[in-house]
Amino acid sequence: MSKISNQSAYPALNNPHLDDYLVITDYDNKLKTKTVTLNTVKNLFQVSYNDVTIEVSAAEMKALLGSPKTLIAAPGAGKVLEVFSIFVYLDAGTTAFDFGDPVQVLQGAAQWANIPTSLLNNVVDDAGHFQKDVVSCPINTAITLQAQNANATVGNGIVKINIRYRTLDLQTF
Repeated sequence: MSKISNQSAYPALNNPHLDDYLVITDYDNKLKTKTVTLNTVKNLFQVSYNDVTIEVSAAEMKALLGSPKTLIAAPGAGKVLEVFSIFVYLDAGTTAFDFGDPVQVLQGAAQWANIPTSLLNNVVDDAGHFQKDVVSCPINTAITLQAQNANATVGNGIVKINIRYRTLDLQTF
């Protein structure tokens, strides 16, 4: 058996998902080897939320009105995404975007955040943190990024959005 540090035998997994598996030794069961999901390990430490960072290219930013960017896919029937916070980072390019209105983070038709033009229409890096106390949480609904009335016509920065959230199964929570 290869050593775990042997990346030829065990290639690195750069973007693990909570459904991926780990191999563990079961202390209470004669040290038998078993598998568990990363989600099971996460829950062992009572971490009930997820963090995801989505990069939105300049081309995607300039097409948001007709082609909203899905930030988190719909979770499935009987489930809802509960968002705790959104952090937005503009990695500014040499040409600023020219949005006329704030860009919205939406959960279906429910507006979660307005990213102000003062953050997005910039040639210097900028960042903002958004939280809501009350917002509708439509069942089985994706979270998207969308322009309001018009696309930006110029701009070459990159926007990175970090979302802290959890998925609630309405039948078991």
